[in-house]
Amino acid sequence: SDFYIDLWQLFSHPRLYEAACKELLAKARIEDITRNMWFIGPERGAIPLAFMLAGLTHTRAGFMRKNNAKPFGMELGSFDPGKEGKNIVVVEDVITTARTVEKVWRTLLAAGYNPKHMILALANRSGKRTLRLPISYDMHSSRDIPIVSLISLDNPGWNAVGCTLCREGSQAKRF
Repeated sequence: SDFYIDLWQLFSHPRLYEAACKELLAKARIEDITRNMWFIGPERGAIPLAFMLAGLTHTRAGFMRKNNAKPFGMELGSFDPGKEGKNIVVVEDVITTARTVEKVWRTLLAAGYNPKHMILALANRSGKRTLRLPISYDMHSSRDIPIVSLISLDNPGWNAVGCTLCREGSQAKRF
Protein backbone atom coordinates (compact mmCIF):
# COMPACT_ATOMS: atom_id res chain seq x y z
CA SER A 1 0.00 0.00 0.00
CA ASP A 2 1.13 3.58 -0.53
CA PHE A 3 0.90 4.40 3.17
CA TYR A 4 2.04 1.14 4.70
CA ILE A 5 2.28 1.29 8.47
CA ASP A 6 4.39 -1.49 9.95
CA LEU A 7 2.68 -2.01 13.29
CA TRP A 8 4.47 -5.33 13.73
CA GLN A 9 7.56 -3.24 14.45
CA LEU A 10 5.59 -1.50 17.20
CA PHE A 11 4.40 -4.86 18.58
CA SER A 12 8.02 -5.99 18.88
CA HIS A 13 8.75 -3.19 21.37
CA PRO A 14 6.39 -3.93 24.29
CA ARG A 15 7.11 -0.76 26.27
CA LEU A 16 6.61 1.46 23.23
CA TYR A 17 3.42 -0.45 22.33
CA GLU A 18 2.11 -0.05 25.88
CA ALA A 19 2.88 3.68 25.78
CA ALA A 20 1.05 4.02 22.45
CA CYS A 21 -2.00 2.21 23.88
CA LYS A 22 -1.99 4.41 26.99
CA GLU A 23 -1.92 7.47 24.76
CA LEU A 24 -4.82 6.10 22.71
CA LEU A 25 -6.86 5.52 25.88
CA ALA A 26 -6.10 9.04 27.09
CA LYS A 27 -7.16 10.46 23.74
CA ALA A 28 -10.40 8.42 23.81
CA ARG A 29 -11.33 9.67 27.30
CA ILE A 30 -13.52 6.69 28.06
CA GLU A 31 -15.29 7.84 31.20
CA ASP A 32 -17.06 4.69 32.34
CA ILE A 33 -14.44 1.94 32.36
CA THR A 34 -15.83 -1.00 34.31
CA ARG A 35 -14.81 -4.62 34.74
CA ASN A 36 -17.66 -5.48 32.37
CA MET A 37 -16.11 -3.54 29.48
CA TRP A 38 -14.83 -5.41 26.43
CA PHE A 39 -12.42 -4.32 23.68
CA ILE A 40 -13.36 -6.23 20.50
CA GLY A 41 -11.72 -6.13 17.09
CA PRO A 42 -11.22 -8.29 14.03
CA GLU A 43 -8.68 -11.10 14.15
CA ARG A 44 -5.03 -10.46 13.40
CA GLY A 45 -3.75 -6.94 14.10
CA ALA A 46 -6.57 -5.88 16.40
CA ILE A 47 -6.07 -8.84 18.74
CA PRO A 48 -2.88 -7.50 20.38
CA LEU A 49 -4.48 -4.05 20.56
CA ALA A 50 -7.66 -5.34 22.24
CA PHE A 51 -5.69 -7.37 24.77
CA MET A 52 -3.26 -4.55 25.58
CA LEU A 53 -6.14 -2.08 26.09
CA ALA A 54 -7.95 -4.61 28.27
CA GLY A 55 -4.81 -5.21 30.33
CA LEU A 56 -4.25 -1.50 30.86
CA THR A 57 -7.85 -0.95 31.98
CA HIS A 58 -8.31 -4.24 33.88
CA THR A 59 -11.19 -5.16 31.58
CA ARG A 60 -11.71 -7.87 28.95
CA ALA A 61 -10.83 -8.46 25.31
CA GLY A 62 -11.95 -10.65 22.46
CA PHE A 63 -11.98 -10.79 18.70
CA MET A 64 -14.13 -11.57 15.72
CA ARG A 65 -13.29 -13.93 12.88
CA LYS A 66 -13.84 -13.32 9.21
CA ASN A 67 -16.41 -15.75 7.85
CA ASN A 68 -17.97 -14.90 4.50
CA ALA A 69 -20.72 -17.49 5.07
CA LYS A 70 -22.10 -15.36 7.93
CA PRO A 71 -24.11 -12.15 7.62
CA PHE A 72 -21.76 -9.15 7.36
CA GLY A 73 -18.84 -11.56 6.77
CA MET A 74 -17.89 -11.86 10.46
CA GLU A 75 -18.61 -14.17 13.37
CA LEU A 76 -18.15 -13.82 17.10
CA GLY A 77 -14.76 -15.17 18.12
CA SER A 78 -13.24 -15.73 21.51
CA PHE A 79 -15.64 -13.83 23.70
CA ASP A 80 -19.05 -14.01 25.25
CA PRO A 81 -20.08 -10.78 26.95
CA GLY A 82 -23.43 -12.32 27.85
CA LYS A 83 -25.66 -9.91 29.72
CA GLU A 84 -22.66 -7.64 30.17
CA GLY A 85 -22.45 -6.99 26.41
CA LYS A 86 -23.59 -3.41 26.65
CA ASN A 87 -20.11 -2.03 27.23
CA ILE A 88 -18.13 -2.97 24.09
CA VAL A 89 -15.52 -0.79 22.38
CA VAL A 90 -14.69 -1.71 18.78
CA VAL A 91 -10.94 -1.49 18.03
CA GLU A 92 -8.78 -1.85 14.92
CA ASP A 93 -5.03 -1.57 14.46
CA VAL A 94 -5.14 0.19 11.06
CA ILE A 95 -8.30 1.52 9.43
CA THR A 96 -7.86 1.70 5.68
CA THR A 97 -11.31 1.58 4.07
CA ALA A 98 -13.24 1.05 7.33
CA ARG A 99 -15.16 -1.90 5.81
CA THR A 100 -13.87 -4.36 8.42
CA VAL A 101 -14.84 -2.04 11.28
CA GLU A 102 -18.31 -1.69 9.76
CA LYS A 103 -18.64 -5.49 9.55
CA VAL A 104 -17.58 -5.92 13.19
CA TRP A 105 -20.02 -3.21 14.30
CA ARG A 106 -22.97 -4.68 12.37
CA THR A 107 -22.18 -8.22 13.56
CA LEU A 108 -22.18 -7.05 17.18
CA LEU A 109 -25.54 -5.32 16.70
CA ALA A 110 -27.02 -8.37 14.95
CA ALA A 111 -25.90 -10.54 17.90
CA GLY A 112 -27.77 -8.24 20.28
CA TYR A 113 -24.79 -6.29 21.63
CA ASN A 114 -24.63 -2.51 21.82
CA PRO A 115 -21.14 -1.14 21.08
CA LYS A 116 -20.04 2.16 22.63
CA HIS A 117 -20.32 5.06 20.23
CA MET A 118 -16.63 5.26 19.27
CA ILE A 119 -14.05 3.33 17.29
CA LEU A 120 -10.45 3.13 18.58
CA ALA A 121 -7.55 2.67 16.15
CA LEU A 122 -3.81 2.95 16.36
CA ALA A 123 -3.69 4.32 12.81
CA ASN A 124 -6.47 5.76 10.67
CA ARG A 125 -5.50 6.10 7.05
CA SER A 126 -9.07 6.18 5.73
CA GLY A 127 -9.34 9.96 5.71
CA LYS A 128 -12.59 9.63 7.67
CA ARG A 129 -13.11 11.17 11.10
CA THR A 130 -16.44 9.41 11.64
CA LEU A 131 -18.33 6.43 10.28
CA ARG A 132 -22.08 6.49 9.67
CA LEU A 133 -23.18 3.31 11.45
CA PRO A 134 -26.43 1.86 12.78
CA ILE A 135 -26.96 2.32 16.51
CA SER A 136 -29.72 -0.19 17.13
CA TYR A 137 -30.44 -3.84 16.54
CA ASP A 138 -33.05 -3.05 13.87
CA MET A 139 -30.29 -1.25 11.89
CA HIS A 140 -32.73 1.50 10.85
CA SER A 141 -31.38 4.40 12.89
CA SER A 142 -27.78 5.46 12.46
CA ARG A 143 -25.38 8.17 13.56
CA ASP A 144 -21.84 9.36 12.98
CA ILE A 145 -19.52 7.34 15.21
CA PRO A 146 -16.19 9.07 15.89
CA ILE A 147 -12.91 7.36 15.06
CA VAL A 148 -10.36 8.01 17.79
CA SER A 149 -6.88 7.22 16.54
CA LEU A 150 -3.32 7.74 17.61
CA ILE A 151 -2.14 8.44 14.05
CA SER A 152 -4.25 9.91 11.26
CA LEU A 153 -2.92 10.24 7.75
CA ASP A 154 -4.29 13.24 5.93
CA ASN A 155 -3.05 12.12 2.52
CA PRO A 156 -5.91 10.94 0.35
CA GLY A 157 -5.59 7.58 -1.35
CA TRP A 158 -4.37 7.58 -4.94
CA ASN A 159 -7.07 7.51 -7.57
CA ALA A 160 -5.50 6.19 -10.76
CA VAL A 161 -8.67 6.94 -12.77
CA GLY A 162 -8.43 10.67 -12.04
CA CYS A 163 -4.66 10.92 -12.58
CA THR A 164 -3.52 12.60 -15.80
CA LEU A 165 -0.12 10.88 -15.71
CA CYS A 166 -1.71 7.45 -15.25
CA ARG A 167 -4.03 8.04 -18.21
CA GLU A 168 -0.96 8.94 -20.29
CA GLY A 169 0.63 5.57 -19.44
CA SER A 170 3.09 6.58 -16.69
CA GLN A 171 3.79 3.91 -14.10
CA ALA A 172 3.69 4.66 -10.37
CA LYS A 173 7.09 4.46 -8.67
CA ARG A 174 7.88 3.80 -5.05
CA PHE A 175 10.71 5.54 -3.30
